[in-house]
Amino acid sequence: MDENMTKAVELNYTKHGDYLLPDISFKEKVYQPAFYGMKRRHYLMEHRKGLYSELILTNTLTEHLKRIDQSAEEMSGWLTTGMMEAEGVTEMLKKADPMEWLQRMNNIREAVKAIILNDLIYV
Repeated sequence: MDENMTKAVELNYTKHGDYLLPDISFKEKVYQPAFYGMKRRHYLMEHRKGLYSELILTNTLTEHLKRIDQSAEEMSGWLTTGMMEAEGVTEMLKKADPMEWLQRMNNIREAVKAIILNDLIYV
């Protein structure tokens, strides 16, 4: 037998109604994309069908979405920090005027989200 040939795997089946379905389970946890990974997948499906098909056929979509999520998380961290410094959003402001701090932080979060979507997801 050639070493490159796959070995036959014996499966157990369970009857569900009129059908026998194989009893299979995943040993590895299946990756569930986070917010930006899901946005990227949806964008690829709708607007970059060729690239999406290529990623599916080469079995690299999951890895691509993982990289997108990781990159987005890193970008979010340093963009948020930089914008907070530039706009003077500090712990002192948080103690002095919590509502002003919250309003500014929400504006920063939305700006960061827009930047990531435009620069990383929708390309």
